[in-house]
Amino acid sequence: MRLTRPIAAAMLAYPAFVAAQTAPLTIRLTPTANQTLHMRMGQQTTFEIEPVDAAPAPIPLPAMTLGMTMTIVATLDVGAADDQGRVEARLTYDDIKADITMNGVPSPMPANPVAQMAGRVFTLVYDREGQIVDFKADVWDATYDAIKPMLSAMSNTLGATGSVTLAVGETVARPMTLALPFPNAATPGGLSAEMRFTLNSLTSEGSGRIAHLATAITGQMKQPLPGSVAAAMVMQMTGSGTMDVNVDRGFVKSGEQRITLNAAIDRPADGAVPVPPLRMHGTITISQSTEP
Repeated sequence: MRLTRPIAAAMLAYPAFVAAQTAPLTIRLTPTANQTLHMRMGQQTTFEIEPVDAAPAPIPLPAMTLGMTMTIVATLDVGAADDQGRVEARLTYDDIKADITMNGVPSPMPANPVAQMAGRVFTLVYDREGQIVDFKADVWDATYDAIKPMLSAMSNTLGATGSVTLAVGETVARPMTLALPFPNAATPGGLSAEMRFTLNSLTSEGSGRIAHLATAITGQMKQPLPGSVAAAMVMQMTGSGTMDVNVDRGFVKSGEQRITLNAAIDRPADGAVPVPPLRMHGTITISQSTEP
Protein backbone atom coordinates (compact mmCIF):
# COMPACT_ATOMS: atom_id res chain seq x y z
CA MET A 1 0.00 0.00 0.00
CA ARG A 2 1.37 3.41 -1.00
CA LEU A 3 0.87 6.44 1.25
CA THR A 4 0.18 9.83 -0.21
CA ARG A 5 2.60 12.60 0.71
CA PRO A 6 0.18 14.49 3.03
CA ILE A 7 -0.63 11.32 4.98
CA ALA A 8 3.04 10.37 5.22
CA ALA A 9 3.97 13.85 6.41
CA ALA A 10 1.25 13.77 9.06
CA MET A 11 2.44 10.39 10.31
CA LEU A 12 6.00 11.69 10.58
CA ALA A 13 4.91 14.83 12.42
CA TYR A 14 2.62 13.04 14.88
CA PRO A 15 5.35 11.75 17.24
CA ALA A 16 6.79 15.27 17.52
CA PHE A 17 3.33 16.67 18.27
CA VAL A 18 2.74 14.09 20.99
CA ALA A 19 6.18 14.75 22.48
CA ALA A 20 5.46 18.48 22.59
CA GLN A 21 2.20 17.79 24.45
CA THR A 22 3.75 15.46 27.03
CA ALA A 23 7.29 16.81 27.63
CA PRO A 24 7.77 19.20 30.57
CA LEU A 25 7.59 22.82 29.44
CA THR A 26 8.92 25.92 31.18
CA ILE A 27 6.29 28.65 30.95
CA ARG A 28 7.55 32.13 31.69
CA LEU A 29 4.88 34.38 33.22
CA THR A 30 6.80 37.64 32.78
CA PRO A 31 7.75 39.21 29.43
CA THR A 32 10.94 38.53 27.51
CA ALA A 33 13.22 41.32 26.26
CA ASN A 34 12.78 43.70 23.32
CA GLN A 35 9.01 44.03 22.96
CA THR A 36 6.13 46.41 23.60
CA LEU A 37 2.91 45.10 25.09
CA HIS A 38 -0.51 46.72 25.45
CA MET A 39 -2.41 45.53 28.49
CA ARG A 40 -5.96 45.91 29.74
CA MET A 41 -7.17 44.77 33.16
CA GLY A 42 -10.65 44.89 34.63
CA GLN A 43 -11.61 44.26 38.24
CA GLN A 44 -15.06 43.91 39.75
CA THR A 45 -15.27 43.78 43.54
CA THR A 46 -18.30 43.29 45.79
CA PHE A 47 -18.14 43.29 49.59
CA GLU A 48 -21.04 42.53 51.92
CA ILE A 49 -20.41 43.86 55.42
CA GLU A 50 -22.61 42.83 58.33
CA PRO A 51 -22.25 43.67 62.04
CA VAL A 52 -22.44 40.82 64.51
CA ASP A 53 -25.84 40.72 66.25
CA ALA A 54 -25.95 41.65 69.96
CA ALA A 55 -22.27 42.57 69.96
CA PRO A 56 -21.16 45.82 71.67
CA ALA A 57 -20.62 48.52 69.04
CA PRO A 58 -19.14 51.85 70.21
CA ILE A 59 -19.69 53.09 66.66
CA PRO A 60 -22.84 51.47 65.16
CA LEU A 61 -22.30 50.23 61.64
CA PRO A 62 -25.28 49.14 59.52
CA ALA A 63 -25.15 46.25 57.09
CA MET A 64 -24.05 47.40 53.64
CA THR A 65 -22.90 46.19 50.24
CA LEU A 66 -19.95 47.93 48.63
CA GLY A 67 -19.10 47.54 44.96
CA MET A 68 -16.20 48.77 42.85
CA THR A 69 -15.43 48.47 39.16
CA MET A 70 -11.99 49.40 37.88
CA THR A 71 -10.44 49.37 34.40
CA ILE A 72 -6.74 49.88 33.78
CA VAL A 73 -5.08 50.36 30.38
CA ALA A 74 -1.29 50.26 30.36
CA THR A 75 1.70 49.94 28.05
CA LEU A 76 4.79 47.91 28.90
CA ASP A 77 8.01 48.69 27.00
CA VAL A 78 10.55 45.95 27.65
CA GLY A 79 14.18 46.78 26.90
CA ALA A 80 17.21 44.69 26.03
CA ALA A 81 18.83 42.31 28.51
CA ASP A 82 22.13 43.30 30.08
CA ASP A 83 25.14 41.02 30.48
CA GLN A 84 23.56 39.49 33.61
CA GLY A 85 20.27 38.78 31.86
CA ARG A 86 18.41 41.57 33.67
CA VAL A 87 15.71 43.45 31.80
CA GLU A 88 14.12 46.82 32.57
CA ALA A 89 10.49 47.34 31.57
CA ARG A 90 8.78 50.75 31.61
CA LEU A 91 5.15 50.45 32.71
CA THR A 92 2.98 53.41 31.72
CA TYR A 93 -0.57 53.67 33.08
CA ASP A 94 -2.39 55.14 30.07
CA ASP A 95 -5.85 55.28 31.62
CA ILE A 96 -7.55 54.30 34.87
CA LYS A 97 -11.29 54.41 35.53
CA ALA A 98 -13.06 53.44 38.73
CA ASP A 99 -16.64 53.54 40.01
CA ILE A 100 -17.95 52.84 43.51
CA THR A 101 -21.44 51.94 44.67
CA MET A 102 -22.92 51.60 48.15
CA ASN A 103 -26.03 49.43 48.39
CA GLY A 104 -26.36 49.72 44.61
CA VAL A 105 -26.27 53.54 44.59
CA PRO A 106 -23.35 55.31 42.87
CA SER A 107 -21.04 56.86 45.44
CA PRO A 108 -18.46 59.65 45.05
CA MET A 109 -14.99 58.30 44.45
CA PRO A 110 -12.79 59.09 47.47
CA ALA A 111 -9.20 60.21 47.07
CA ASN A 112 -7.61 57.07 45.69
CA PRO A 113 -3.86 56.82 45.01
CA VAL A 114 -4.50 54.12 42.42
CA ALA A 115 -6.72 56.48 40.40
CA GLN A 116 -3.94 59.08 40.56
CA MET A 117 -1.57 56.70 38.77
CA ALA A 118 -2.95 57.60 35.31
CA GLY A 119 -0.08 58.92 33.24
CA ARG A 120 2.55 57.74 35.70
CA VAL A 121 5.53 55.63 34.67
CA PHE A 122 7.11 52.88 36.74
CA THR A 123 10.14 50.75 35.89
CA LEU A 124 10.18 47.04 36.73
CA VAL A 125 13.46 45.14 36.77
CA TYR A 126 13.32 41.42 35.92
CA ASP A 127 16.19 39.00 36.47
CA ARG A 128 17.20 36.23 34.11
CA GLU A 129 14.53 33.92 35.55
CA GLY A 130 11.74 36.46 35.06
CA GLN A 131 11.41 37.42 38.72
CA ILE A 132 10.92 41.06 39.72
CA VAL A 133 13.98 42.17 41.69
CA ASP A 134 13.43 45.94 41.75
CA PHE A 135 11.02 48.69 40.79
CA LYS A 136 11.38 52.46 40.43
CA ALA A 137 9.03 55.44 40.06
CA ASP A 138 9.27 58.39 37.70
CA VAL A 139 8.55 60.70 40.65
CA TRP A 140 9.04 59.83 44.30
CA ASP A 141 6.02 61.52 45.85
CA ALA A 142 3.05 60.84 48.13
CA THR A 143 1.27 58.86 45.39
CA TYR A 144 4.19 56.47 45.08
CA ASP A 145 4.47 56.12 48.88
CA ALA A 146 0.73 55.28 49.04
CA ILE A 147 0.88 52.57 46.40
CA LYS A 148 4.28 51.17 47.37
CA PRO A 149 2.68 48.32 49.43
CA MET A 150 0.71 47.31 46.31
CA LEU A 151 3.89 47.30 44.21
CA SER A 152 5.63 45.25 46.91
CA ALA A 153 2.76 42.76 46.84
CA MET A 154 3.04 42.52 43.06
CA SER A 155 6.78 41.98 43.38
CA ASN A 156 6.28 39.15 45.89
CA THR A 157 3.55 37.55 43.79
CA LEU A 158 5.39 37.60 40.49
CA GLY A 159 8.68 36.89 42.18
CA ALA A 160 7.27 33.57 43.37
CA THR A 161 5.85 32.69 39.96
CA GLY A 162 8.34 34.06 37.43
CA SER A 163 7.99 30.75 35.60
CA VAL A 164 6.53 27.28 36.06
CA THR A 165 7.71 23.98 34.57
CA LEU A 166 5.17 21.22 33.96
CA ALA A 167 3.82 18.85 31.32
CA VAL A 168 0.28 18.68 29.99
CA GLY A 169 -1.97 17.34 32.75
CA GLU A 170 0.48 18.18 35.54
CA THR A 171 -0.03 20.63 38.42
CA VAL A 172 2.58 22.66 40.29
CA ALA A 173 2.11 24.88 43.35
CA ARG A 174 3.88 28.10 44.24
CA PRO A 175 3.77 29.69 47.73
CA MET A 176 3.49 33.46 48.02
CA THR A 177 3.03 36.14 50.66
CA LEU A 178 1.03 39.25 49.87
CA ALA A 179 1.47 42.42 51.93
CA LEU A 180 -1.91 44.01 52.65
CA PRO A 181 -1.60 47.50 54.21
CA PHE A 182 -3.83 48.44 57.16
CA PRO A 183 -4.27 52.01 58.35
CA ASN A 184 -2.11 52.85 61.37
CA ALA A 185 -0.74 49.31 61.51
CA ALA A 186 2.90 48.98 62.47
CA THR A 187 3.41 46.28 59.85
CA PRO A 188 1.32 45.28 56.83
CA GLY A 189 -0.82 42.18 57.08
CA GLY A 190 0.74 39.12 55.53
CA LEU A 191 -1.63 36.98 53.47
CA SER A 192 0.04 33.58 53.13
CA ALA A 193 -1.22 31.91 49.98
CA GLU A 194 -0.54 29.09 47.56
CA MET A 195 -1.27 29.26 43.85
CA ARG A 196 -1.58 26.09 41.77
CA PHE A 197 -1.10 25.92 38.01
CA THR A 198 -2.38 23.06 35.82
CA LEU A 199 -1.35 22.85 32.16
CA ASN A 200 -4.43 21.74 30.23
CA SER A 201 -3.06 21.96 26.69
CA LEU A 202 -0.53 23.58 24.38
CA THR A 203 -1.61 25.00 21.02
CA SER A 204 -0.02 26.96 18.17
CA GLU A 205 -0.99 30.49 17.21
CA GLY A 206 0.90 31.95 14.26
CA SER A 207 4.59 31.40 14.95
CA GLY A 208 4.08 31.14 18.72
CA ARG A 209 2.81 28.67 21.29
CA ILE A 210 -0.05 29.27 23.72
CA ALA A 211 -0.17 27.39 27.04
CA HIS A 212 -3.69 26.99 28.41
CA LEU A 213 -3.54 26.90 32.21
CA ALA A 214 -6.09 26.44 34.97
CA THR A 215 -5.31 28.17 38.27
CA ALA A 216 -6.42 27.80 41.87
CA ILE A 217 -5.45 29.86 44.91
CA THR A 218 -5.97 29.47 48.65
CA GLY A 219 -4.77 31.73 51.44
CA GLN A 220 -5.32 32.91 54.98
CA MET A 221 -4.32 35.77 57.23
CA LYS A 222 -4.66 36.92 60.83
CA GLN A 223 -3.82 40.60 61.28
CA PRO A 224 -3.90 42.37 64.68
CA LEU A 225 -5.90 45.58 64.48
CA PRO A 226 -4.22 48.93 65.19
CA GLY A 227 -4.13 49.85 68.87
CA SER A 228 -5.34 46.45 70.05
CA VAL A 229 -3.68 43.52 71.74
CA ALA A 230 -6.75 41.30 71.46
CA ALA A 231 -8.72 42.17 68.34
CA ALA A 232 -7.68 40.88 64.94
CA MET A 233 -9.01 40.48 61.44
CA VAL A 234 -9.09 36.87 60.25
CA MET A 235 -9.37 36.34 56.51
CA GLN A 236 -9.64 33.30 54.25
CA MET A 237 -9.34 33.35 50.47
CA THR A 238 -10.14 30.83 47.75
CA GLY A 239 -10.23 31.25 44.01
CA SER A 240 -9.86 29.71 40.57
CA GLY A 241 -9.46 30.82 37.00
CA THR A 242 -7.84 30.37 33.62
CA MET A 243 -4.74 31.77 32.00
CA ASP A 244 -3.55 31.61 28.37
CA VAL A 245 0.17 32.37 28.19
CA ASN A 246 2.30 33.16 25.14
CA VAL A 247 5.15 30.79 25.91
CA ASP A 248 7.69 32.32 23.51
CA ARG A 249 7.18 35.95 24.56
CA GLY A 250 6.27 35.47 28.21
CA PHE A 251 2.99 37.32 28.62
CA VAL A 252 -0.55 36.42 29.66
CA LYS A 253 -2.57 36.76 26.46
CA SER A 254 -5.86 36.45 28.32
CA GLY A 255 -7.02 35.33 31.71
CA GLU A 256 -9.66 35.56 34.40
CA GLN A 257 -9.43 34.94 38.12
CA ARG A 258 -12.44 34.63 40.45
CA ILE A 259 -11.66 35.07 44.15
CA THR A 260 -13.84 34.71 47.25
CA LEU A 261 -12.88 36.39 50.54
CA ASN A 262 -14.38 35.76 53.96
CA ALA A 263 -13.23 37.87 56.88
CA ALA A 264 -14.25 38.54 60.46
CA ILE A 265 -13.42 40.95 63.26
CA ASP A 266 -14.45 39.16 66.43
CA ARG A 267 -13.76 41.81 69.07
CA PRO A 268 -13.64 45.60 68.99
CA ALA A 269 -10.29 47.30 68.90
CA ASP A 270 -9.37 49.24 72.01
CA GLY A 271 -7.58 52.04 70.20
CA ALA A 272 -8.70 55.57 69.37
CA VAL A 273 -10.97 54.32 66.55
CA PRO A 274 -13.18 51.49 67.88
CA VAL A 275 -14.07 48.81 65.35
CA PRO A 276 -17.30 46.87 65.96
CA PRO A 277 -17.34 43.10 65.40
CA LEU A 278 -18.05 42.43 61.75
CA ARG A 279 -18.49 39.67 59.20
CA MET A 280 -17.43 40.36 55.62
CA HIS A 281 -17.92 38.38 52.43
CA GLY A 282 -16.38 39.51 49.17
CA THR A 283 -15.98 38.41 45.58
CA ILE A 284 -13.35 39.71 43.18
CA THR A 285 -13.24 39.01 39.45
CA ILE A 286 -10.09 40.03 37.62
CA SER A 287 -9.81 39.83 33.85
CA GLN A 288 -6.78 40.70 31.75
CA SER A 289 -5.70 40.72 28.16
CA THR A 290 -2.40 41.56 26.47
CA GLU A 291 -1.52 42.21 22.85
CA PRO A 292 1.78 43.15 21.17
